Amino acid sequence: GGGLGVGLAGGRGGLAAGLGVLLVIPVVEAGTATLQFGNFTLDRGERSLTIETGLLSRRQVEVRPDRIQTLTVTSGPVARRLGLHEVRFSAATGKATRQQQMVHIAPAAPSADVPALVQGSVDVDAGFGVGLEPVSALTIRRMLVRAGLLYFVVGVPASIALAFAHPLAVAAGTVAWWVVAVWYARARHRRLGISLDDNRLVVRRGVLQHHLTQLPLANVQSVTTTASYFQRRLGLAHLRVSTAGIGPDHSVLVPDLAAERARELALALGRAAADSRWELRA
Repeated sequence: GGGLGVGLAGGRGGLAAGLGVLLVIPVVEAGTATLQFGNFTLDRGERSLTIETGLLSRRQVEVRPDRIQTLTVTSGPVARRLGLHEVRFSAATGKATRQQQMVHIAPAAPSADVPALVQGSVDVDAGFGVGLEPVSALTIRRMLVRAGLLYFVVGVPASIALAFAHPLAVAAGTVAWWVVAVWYARARHRRLGISLDDNRLVVRRGVLQHHLTQLPLANVQSVTTTASYFQRRLGLAHLRVSTAGIGPDHSVLVPDLAAERARELALALGRAAADSRWELRA
């Protein structure tokens, strides 16, 4: 009886500690974001954007709109519930700096204000109304194969441990794993999309964190296609388009295109970049 009581008390203590950590993490993240992006201001002058941010340490960066390489509109689950989007960019500054994180046009903007904010800052639309071409549906199968391999590495040892507690725990864990895996694979396929016109490449991706990235074709520096062993078996390939920018969005990845379509897009992007006007600006 005493051992059982100690075990239950230890279990409750562990659960409380786990919940405490889960509560502390978002509080710390929110506090860090507030200190970093508090009192954010954005001004557009005749030739540049001036961005200032920070509550304790005030930082300022200036960038010319024609130096912006990619533009990304992002929203997480909580932000979407609040009707907010994050707008950030990568720019060709000539060198990496400690202020690479200062690539925001808006760290949190109301959804309705994003198109006007983007248009007023960099003279392009936000890309929300673009019709997107889906990637191959075989990406669902690829994700399920990856889930199966991960289950073999993680799920099987966990199942062996759970079997000592109760056989039903193994069944419940396995069913939950595959329900989540199927949902994620299908949701990921629905979210992935690409659009290519005469002026820009637009890529949409992300299941929980939604990203919509656009890249002017004149900014394309290189185009790379890659395919893993399992992708080759399915006839799929990744397409990566790189720019001269720095920061997290200096390149754009389009995963799991049909291999032939990836080659077509790579050639089209290469031709578009070669045909674009290039000039050296002071």
